Amino acid sequence: MHKNRPGPSAKGRVTLKTIAEATGLSLSTVSLSLRGGTTLKQETRDKHGDEQVHIWRRSFDIPPPELEQGSEFDLSDDPRYAGIDVPRTESLKLTIERVLPYWEEAILPQLGKGETVIISAHGNSLRALVKHLSNISDDEITGLEIPTGQPIIYEFDGTQVIGERYYLKDS
Repeated sequence: MHKNRPGPSAKGRVTLKTIAEATGLSLSTVSLSLRGGTTLKQETRDKHGDEQVHIWRRSFDIPPPELEQGSEFDLSDDPRYAGIDVPRTESLKLTIERVLPYWEEAILPQLGKGETVIISAHGNSLRALVKHLSNISDDEITGLEIPTGQPIIYEFDGTQVIGERYYLKDS
């Protein structure tokens, strides 16, 4: 077990709790059963250089090197992921392949019922959803920056996006 760091979903839980407290809403959440691996930005920069890390972080289909099995960042032995094949690396293309089935099976039906859905997720998972919902091309997605802590709003009519995405601060 990884004793000196929060679990991979800690930020998401804190974010949703903060939203619930700030809005007075009672949030029932559905957690994505598999999240992306731990981000090792500084260690990776030290080992491979800033330029290579930028390529991995912003490319569509070039994943970084796999995490070493048994390393302190390997989640495969974490009991929270029991029975799940945790990826050791992931490009945006692979993130989309993991996230979209969850979107279609768990989130879209809630929107179809007229529910308001709040998604708190890692940056690449958000980029995957924005790419899908806004029909952004593989080439264009590499330039998309999603600012941390800036909620993006999509409006739906049933299960169809209506209008363009916008940031909450711009509403």
